[in-house]
Amino acid sequence: MKMIIFFVFLSLLQNQSHASSIFKLKGELKDRAEKIESGESISGMPDFPGEGSGSIYSKLISWLSPRYRTIGRRQTDAIFYHNQNYNLGDQNLAGIAWQRPMGIFNIGANRGIDPVAGKKFRVSDVFTISVGAVTFLKYLKDNDHLDIDDGLIGLFSGIGFQRTYRYQHIEDSFIDAAKSNFKKLFLAFTYLRPEKIIELGAGEKVFAEDFFGFDAGIFGKLPTPWYMTLQAALMKGFSRTRSVEFYSYGADPSNPNKKVIKSNLKITKSNAHGFFADLVLDVFKLFKLTLLSFNISADFSKSLNQEFSFYQRDLQSIKSGDLRKPFKNLIKRKENLTDGVLGQKIASWKETVKKSGTKKYQSIKGGYANELEEKKYINFTKDGYSETFNASIEKFIYVKTIWKELTNSITRNLRKIVNKIPYVKDYKDLLAYLTIPRLEIGRFAKLQEVSIDYKSTSDRSINQDQYPKNARGENLKIKLNKTVATAKTNTFLDVIYKKTVLSFMEEQTKLKSDVRNNVKLNLLRGPFEIESEIEVTPSGLKRFAKTLEWEAQDLFDEICLKRNFFTWKKTKRNAKCVEKVMSLFSNIKNHKSNSDEFQVDQLKNLMDVVYQNASREQLNILFGEENLKIKGELKGKTNKGKSFRVTF
Repeated sequence: MKMIIFFVFLSLLQNQSHASSIFKLKGELKDRAEKIESGESISGMPDFPGEGSGSIYSKLISWLSPRYRTIGRRQTDAIFYHNQNYNLGDQNLAGIAWQRPMGIFNIGANRGIDPVAGKKFRVSDVFTISVGAVTFLKYLKDNDHLDIDDGLIGLFSGIGFQRTYRYQHIEDSFIDAAKSNFKKLFLAFTYLRPEKIIELGAGEKVFAEDFFGFDAGIFGKLPTPWYMTLQAALMKGFSRTRSVEFYSYGADPSNPNKKVIKSNLKITKSNAHGFFADLVLDVFKLFKLTLLSFNISADFSKSLNQEFSFYQRDLQSIKSGDLRKPFKNLIKRKENLTDGVLGQKIASWKETVKKSGTKKYQSIKGGYANELEEKKYINFTKDGYSETFNASIEKFIYVKTIWKELTNSITRNLRKIVNKIPYVKDYKDLLAYLTIPRLEIGRFAKLQEVSIDYKSTSDRSINQDQYPKNARGENLKIKLNKTVATAKTNTFLDVIYKKTVLSFMEEQTKLKSDVRNNVKLNLLRGPFEIESEIEVTPSGLKRFAKTLEWEAQDLFDEICLKRNFFTWKKTKRNAKCVEKVMSLFSNIKNHKSNSDEFQVDQLKNLMDVVYQNASREQLNILFGEENLKIKGELKGKTNKGKSFRVTF
């Protein structure tokens, strides 16, 4: 519990030189700051202001021990009284919800009751202890430990800590469940001791979790001429979660090989950051329209989930032997537990890493989005090992109708204005008049996604390199998806979108020529949605691996040709595209230690550039037509307004 307070305190200390005119440390807090700055260890220092002598648990036990039964009975009596008055019997499975502040902390208790098989009831008791930086700083200010401006306190609103305890048990009836041992609800943390855990009854479960989060950001506005405002924000955040769960199968002294306790330890770390900027047209706060918008963000998370098994023969060692200290470290949710004695008790080990990044640009006319996502899973058990990797790149381009965008914006702002007019009680008819039915902003959209899946079951130790830098082609699966959607294709202003639809049908699908001819003649027309999915088999990758650089150069020269706007044919060489794709191709070739191995990240980036420009026929040359699986569908309208759908 001292960690969250110490973190906030360090934040104050680090910012003291920059904000001494706004806040000033006083009393015990000032003394502690001087000692830390002089290099003194925190372990020998007195408690923080607000924490007092003894731990928070000592305070909770001291305050709750003589009171928790009375509090629990009052809560359950209120439930029974309500059920009796309304003749609800035990059909109303209401639970207990109670909370109160305790110094700088907030504590809460919740009991949920649910029926389970066999006409029994599962009781889920939850007890929480939480503290926020804002609460702590206000406490320091109110008790004259700190001079701080109220506006500065708000800067720490994103810092928070919560510890959660859960106790799950089974009871025979709803009444028994509601009245069951209130100690499991209000003093659940007292069961997180080795001697208590090994005494859990069959089917009982105890759980503890620590969550610490920090979010901060800077936001600014800059007025510009002509009623326009430039606004921007920079955001940063991270969180840490540690949890442990103990489930009991029930002890059996006569069977030393019986599994008695299963424990799951999960540690998750994540962080995120982003930058956002908008140019907004704001006319006297009555009409707002976003003219330009840009944001870039990234997220990263890593979690480790370990399962441990303990048997009847281990219980005495947990209670007073070699396993007692490691078991206590497990209760405390420490890392690197598999390096010691507990390494022999591990049943499974799973690590998950997720990484994503986004770039988005939007204007009043259209927009562009580029999203990267990677997921990596490592599974290790006594019976085997497997690793899974998925990487995808998604690109999205769209065009909007400016008139409809303006109309929608006006409608949204008129709703706000009408809502503020006094004496206007019923304005549904007015809003219905102002709102255009089935108003669609989208005019054209194009989506591309490249996805690579990797799975391997080759033997590998936990402590070795976890992720595939080089992967065998037989374990790789590549999927290429493209979608084109357009609202209209039968008017002169939409001729460019009609050409795009026709070229997409010819280059990316296996649709028959009569379907394309009907589109040319406007017998089939928008709104169109055409989807194509291509899968590259391992044999295709094997053929690709044998491609020589001079062969690739000729093919990539053709793939990277630019399209002529008037003839809509690819005729102009794109030197930048060729340079990029050849660089990626060369990197893959140079890093290959085996003809059937590929560097996954490089292959993903290469496929993204190739698929962005290549036709289906060019992919056939690169991977072999027999090694590509293609499917998809077209949805549109006939010239009579009837729906049309065909698959390939």
